[in-house]
Amino acid sequence: MKKVSLTIFGFIIVVCITAILAVDNSTAVQDALVGRVLESRVGQTFHDDLFNDGNMHLLLCGTGSPLPSDAMGPCSAVFVNGAFYLVDTGDGSIRQLMGWQIPMNRLGGIFLTHFHSDHIASLGEASMFSWANGRTQLLEVHGPRGVEKVADGFRAAYALDTSYRVAHHGADIMNRDIIGPVGVPFHFGNDTEKVIHDKDGLKITAISVDHSPIDPAVGYRFDYKGRSISFSGDTVKTDKFQNAAKGSDIIVHEALDKKIIHRMSKLNYAAGNNRLGKIMLDITDYHTSPVQAAEVAKGANAGMLVYSHIVPPLINGVIENVFMRGVADAFDGPIHIGRDGMLFTLPAESDEIVVGHIND
Repeated sequence: MKKVSLTIFGFIIVVCITAILAVDNSTAVQDALVGRVLESRVGQTFHDDLFNDGNMHLLLCGTGSPLPSDAMGPCSAVFVNGAFYLVDTGDGSIRQLMGWQIPMNRLGGIFLTHFHSDHIASLGEASMFSWANGRTQLLEVHGPRGVEKVADGFRAAYALDTSYRVAHHGADIMNRDIIGPVGVPFHFGNDTEKVIHDKDGLKITAISVDHSPIDPAVGYRFDYKGRSISFSGDTVKTDKFQNAAKGSDIIVHEALDKKIIHRMSKLNYAAGNNRLGKIMLDITDYHTSPVQAAEVAKGANAGMLVYSHIVPPLINGVIENVFMRGVADAFDGPIHIGRDGMLFTLPAESDEIVVGHIND
């Protein structure tokens, strides 16, 4: 019995030693793999072509809406002149940009279309992460009247956070003088368009749109080296935006399928959820349908139409087909349903538009 017991004990010892060696070897392999991953990402320069090739680039960093989906909240990035500019900062959009290794220190400014929560949710993160990553100037947040209140509110909400970071990392790393964000308002007066930026070949025009009862609400047009991108913001179909977007290479337009949302409203009422039923019904009266957006693109003689801030989420092919009904009849140019990460390159002084993805 003793011999058998010792044999079993020895076997157990061998198994344990083998397991220990296997774990140790696995740890070493894992450490090596982690090291390789870190070396491939940390300290590397990513997407230099977006900043240095002399072209204009559009990156969709959020194409979703308040309705739950895999898409982040509304946000678009325009790359020119070694910097990038954001149109809106929807929920999750900034973390998505960082996941794509977009250098946040190159954020040149933010342009808000209006102040609904889904369009400003990540403004604090845009300010904080660009500051922590080495932004060297105040972060200006452009928008219609009221933008100062929004920017001041985020700065106040992050005041303790920023004080912690200065205390922890030191004022040489975390410069108090450029924390931001700082609101920069513009006013239309009696006009419906206003040039709010004109420097180093980049002209940005604000466009008054109709998102009533939300007032003011604006869209934007970016012009650079003979290329142009216009953003509708949230609006009903309006001649003001169509006229301002004339000849745009790309129109990025919001789109809400009113038929589907009306059905969602009825279902909520039928289920006894009158509050959500009313909200669903209400939102159909201050957005643009996919067909109406296509009509705007045709009227503006745009080169391409890109849908973004899409309602409802297009979770399968059937819903997508319903969403796109009649669109091709209204606009015969290229049409894209915006997806997070889509990248559009507009070579200078050309008609070409190259469509890809940030991870290509």
